[in-house]
Amino acid sequence: MYSALDVSRFLIDFSSHRGDEMTNLRLNKLLYFAQGNSLARTGKRLFNDVVQAWQLGPVVPVAYDRYSVCGSGPISESAPNSEEFPDDVVDLLIDVMRYYGRYTTSTLVDMTHRPDTPWARYYISGIKRDIPVSEIRNSFSRGGAEWVSSINDPSDPFSKIPIYTPSRDEQGVAILPRELFD
Repeated sequence: MYSALDVSRFLIDFSSHRGDEMTNLRLNKLLYFAQGNSLARTGKRLFNDVVQAWQLGPVVPVAYDRYSVCGSGPISESAPNSEEFPDDVVDLLIDVMRYYGRYTTSTLVDMTHRPDTPWARYYISGIKRDIPVSEIRNSFSRGGAEWVSSINDPSDPFSKIPIYTPSRDEQGVAILPRELFD
């Protein structure tokens, strides 16, 4: 299991390589989708940090606090990951970015606000409540409203984009192909 901050750095770096801006709000939605997809695929948490129900959807407080200095503007940090992810985790994160990254931040917020989502069940105005991991797991595993559709759904035009398995340099660090960012 990894820290939400290590996952955050991967998502920020991936986004910046694609020329996309990452904001704190967007990052927190993508962290939530990454956690949910990990729970659905493997039954295991991607990161141990808590997810809470806030006004604008699920938030990982440790990531929110780390990047709150950016306000609502883009996160410009490009710190290297202190964690090396195995291929299956890199694949999961790339899939999450490829699928959910195509949506605007406001659409990601809307997706998490649908009825019968963990956020909808746990959000109380003015109170930051933990969303139990079991709720996230159950929602994503059964194809809950925020899942939208399977990342690998053949009818989804984005599923036609090839999945890349990164090669590794002599230190074992993943090297992602340039085409992934074009």
